[in-house]
Amino acid sequence: MIGRTILCGMLILISQCNEIQADTGKFEIPDSPIQLEGELVTSRYFDVIGRKAALMGFEGGKMEAWIYPFKIAHNIGLQFRRSDFPEPIDAEDLARWIVVRPESTSITYSHDEFRVVATFFVPLEELAIVMLLDVDTVKPLTISVSFTPDLEPMWPASLGGQYAVWSAENSAFIVSESRRLYNALIGSPAASTHFSAPAHRLAEIPNRFDISLEPEQAESGFIPVVIAGGKFGRDEALDKYSEILGNLEALYGQRIEHARKLREDYLSIESPDEQFNLAFEWGKVSLDDGFACNPDLGCGLVAGFAMSGRSERPGFAWYFGGDTFYNSFSIVGYGDYPTARAGLEMIRRNQREDGKIMHELSQGAAFIRWFEDYPYGYYHMETAPYYIVAVMNYVTASGDLEFLRETWPSMLRAFHYAKTIISEEDGLPDSRKGGLGALEVGVLLKDLKTDIYVAGLWVESMKRMLAAAEILGDEKVEEEITPLLEKAENSLRELYFIPDKGYHALALATDGAAVSELTVWPAVPMMFGLLPEEEALATLRQLAGPEIATDWGVRMLTNESAVYNPVAYNNGAVWPFLTGYAAMGQYKYFRAQAGWQLIQAVSKLTFEDSRGDIAELYSGDFKRSLDPAVPHQLFSTGGFMAPTIRGMLGLFPNGLDRVLLFSPQLPAEWESLKINNISLGAGKAGMQFTREKNLLRYRFDGGLEGWRLKFRPAFPLGTKIRDVKVGGQPHPFNLESRRSALVLDIEPALRSDLEIEVELEKMNWLVLPEAQAIAGRRTTGIRFIDAQETDGKTVYTLCGRAGQTYHCRLLTEKGERDFSVSFPLDPERDFIEVRVEVRDGEVTVKGILDSE
Repeated sequence: MIGRTILCGMLILISQCNEIQADTGKFEIPDSPIQLEGELVTSRYFDVIGRKAALMGFEGGKMEAWIYPFKIAHNIGLQFRRSDFPEPIDAEDLARWIVVRPESTSITYSHDEFRVVATFFVPLEELAIVMLLDVDTVKPLTISVSFTPDLEPMWPASLGGQYAVWSAENSAFIVSESRRLYNALIGSPAASTHFSAPAHRLAEIPNRFDISLEPEQAESGFIPVVIAGGKFGRDEALDKYSEILGNLEALYGQRIEHARKLREDYLSIESPDEQFNLAFEWGKVSLDDGFACNPDLGCGLVAGFAMSGRSERPGFAWYFGGDTFYNSFSIVGYGDYPTARAGLEMIRRNQREDGKIMHELSQGAAFIRWFEDYPYGYYHMETAPYYIVAVMNYVTASGDLEFLRETWPSMLRAFHYAKTIISEEDGLPDSRKGGLGALEVGVLLKDLKTDIYVAGLWVESMKRMLAAAEILGDEKVEEEITPLLEKAENSLRELYFIPDKGYHALALATDGAAVSELTVWPAVPMMFGLLPEEEALATLRQLAGPEIATDWGVRMLTNESAVYNPVAYNNGAVWPFLTGYAAMGQYKYFRAQAGWQLIQAVSKLTFEDSRGDIAELYSGDFKRSLDPAVPHQLFSTGGFMAPTIRGMLGLFPNGLDRVLLFSPQLPAEWESLKINNISLGAGKAGMQFTREKNLLRYRFDGGLEGWRLKFRPAFPLGTKIRDVKVGGQPHPFNLESRRSALVLDIEPALRSDLEIEVELEKMNWLVLPEAQAIAGRRTTGIRFIDAQETDGKTVYTLCGRAGQTYHCRLLTEKGERDFSVSFPLDPERDFIEVRVEVRDGEVTVKGILDSE
């Protein structure tokens, strides 16, 4: 029973007054500065996500509701009935316009006699989902809300004895189970009639309640539909339902404020590419959605969201170790240290007794013996070293020594577990002892011992352990790790590169031979700078080519492989998260043009499948997400955010030493950039960049007091620097001529407003046209393969589709010039490489390179 003040102000439109106090005034649903809107696509996925609940659906129609850990209902939909025409109209037939905001999604249903705007939101910290109906009608109208109840915990757990009954007193269906331990309500204070199947016949028969309106009644306020409950007793669920109804405006206001903090309190960018800026803002939203709180398991980062259909698997909306570690690079990068820390704490809590780190944890785990009876909990071996890397990435940036001290025993257990699975021959982890690594399925797993992904993480984890041991003064650990690191590092450098192929192998086989498939996985050790430069550059050149790279990301392996399949999970599909690894590898070795092409490609996917999110994987041949792909996959967004922050922007704050390393590799075409809210401990700093012909200015403001700045911008080959000034005065500087770039290195003294000027004597900066990746088409864009400086000229190797002409630009100290590069038709080749030479601002296309 809900003993509440009787509300009759709005309840004129209801056949009876119910004992529910509802906040049903029409409050403002303001525009968001980053909202995405447009004509609705009925088959396109959308979701609204809170910490404890989620609503997932398709823009045109049916939805499903989750209140963790339960799937409450599916097949949720609306119908409209006019007073003079009894046949119902499905909402999908009237859906016309959608507005997607970080805090909510609104869908407009338009008819010639009425208009209904349904705004869906999930309160940030509540076990509830809300639909607000804004109705404008010229004739009496009945809105039907139908659904099929479930009350099933997340896969692979299950319950029995579920039923749904109508409570006239509460104008809601109560969905429960035989013990009444778990309960949810689905209803509206405006509901006047209901229709339902017999209580225990849940399988396929939808339940329905109707809301009948006169035109003047519809104007009085929102009509709320609320789903509330979860792991509650009956009375608690009823109280929660009433509480939500009584606080709708305040709960919506909390969502708006949370969205504002994501925009204004964390890292943001203002570049000349407005779509890229918008994608970055939505990247924060998409990743933030993944922070989920379970009443039994606590809070942590889940992997992704998708409709579960007839099952209880909502995409990957449960906790994953590897996904948490990868996504933490982005979350730490934009400065949300509390979320990153909580995600790592979730993983730490579920560490196995022997030190192994979990791979995945279902949100239904409290109902079953997850770790004991199912094989998935610990079946990956890279999680232990990856955990160490992620912890130290967070600790270094945030300066959180307390967390390091708390986590050190756990890190030691993870390290000592990893020691038990290394082979004596090469000092690298062995999949026969530890489990899966880069690959989970497919023919490439046959006879695989150690893939380069795991090997790279193992080496990097020992480097991070040494850094942690030094901080904590643990000399015993330093002595233990040093010989292991030396052996593993030598194996990584010596065993994986295949000289006659000119690239790094995917893995070592059980017989010690290199598995010679060209894949993107060598980019993982490269993003940490673990491979020798010349060998890394050889592999990166091949990863930039059209055999691996497409206009929408990188294939897992080359399309020339005998086992290539464009739709296979581990044998050819395009993965945005792997594209992130590839981009970070390109930037680490100062191949900014190749890195920029990759992150630019992935950023555009933000607006493709689910507005604001990026799907799990795409076809390797045609620009289209695969049918089984999860449409809101966090690590796909991480594949854009992490290389943007760590690579292109080059931001590495060190909160332990209070040093900001700023090593930007900006796109040549950008004449300006503003970076807001660089997190520096408790403070924030900003940076503004402008380029006027050959004069570059970097202005820093706020938050740098007490910090040191290491300023290491990298410029394309063909750059010569004449002078550097700090605060208008000449400043000494160092130059490092790398194989792929010129790196400037200064460490200026800080002041309240720091301005650095870099005057260029020479610049030959190539700007390639942006790839136009069109849905359903093959890759067509021109690709940057390599650049070299020789005999006073800059030589570019470019690759384009046969039969196409590309219009390029060259930026010099004297100005800009346009030129074209044409690739002739060739019946033998889809793509052709050419050499372009630049000397003193003059461009010469030297001709086609041999296919070998």
